[in-house]
Amino acid sequence: MKNFGEMSLQEFGHTVPAHVNRVLLPVGTLEAHGVTPLATDNIIPEYLCKHISGDLHALVAPTINYGITRSLSGFPGSFGVRPEIFRAYVVDVLCGLSASGFERVAIINGHGGNNGALKEAAWEFYRTTGKQVCVVHWWMFCNDICRQVFGQDGGHAGCDETAMVMAADPEYVKSELYDDALAFEYHSAVDMYPAPSSIMLYTPGEGNPVFDRDKCLAYADQATDKVKSYLLGLWDAWDRMLKPAQR
Repeated sequence: MKNFGEMSLQEFGHTVPAHVNRVLLPVGTLEAHGVTPLATDNIIPEYLCKHISGDLHALVAPTINYGITRSLSGFPGSFGVRPEIFRAYVVDVLCGLSASGFERVAIINGHGGNNGALKEAAWEFYRTTGKQVCVVHWWMFCNDICRQVFGQDGGHAGCDETAMVMAADPEYVKSELYDDALAFEYHSAVDMYPAPSSIMLYTPGEGNPVFDRDKCLAYADQATDKVKSYLLGLWDAWDRMLKPAQR
């Protein structure tokens, strides 16, 4: 399915909602990611949306590129917006999608700093409009696949994110810039500003970037399939939920 930002007003008006009333919204931020692009958290949700939209019979909305960046804001090219501004902006975007004719929204989130604000925005949108909405934090959802393919947990700018970026475009991954010394162990019991490295490992000794293209593609394929399958199941459940009210 298309990114509807590429459609003309005539195409959009003909398509939504008569033929398509579901939409995927990629959300990320701009921040340092070791040896992958600053836009890694946008590239990955866009990749997922592109590859699942057809089976979900959904259009893809233009990406929300700026999110809540904090601990990595000390690195060049890393910046974001205030949480209250981000949350209000997301709500307005969701309400705009609703007003345009979409009845169902799946937010595909690529950045952990956005999690709480997206949950609150989704609830406010549902409470206000009654429209169906979900938020998928893809790397959390696919953690089991990371262990299956790589034999380890992922990390920020680690094996899971690197794999998805490599699947999107191998030219984005600058493996020649990588050194194991760049990685730093993150601990959920410690808050630090700024973080000392943009490659953060969530499990000691695990999560470093992997540059084996075959493994990266295998991970990306399985992660994409898992997100798609779950949303298809959610779509079906929502459809069954609505049927009694439509009789």
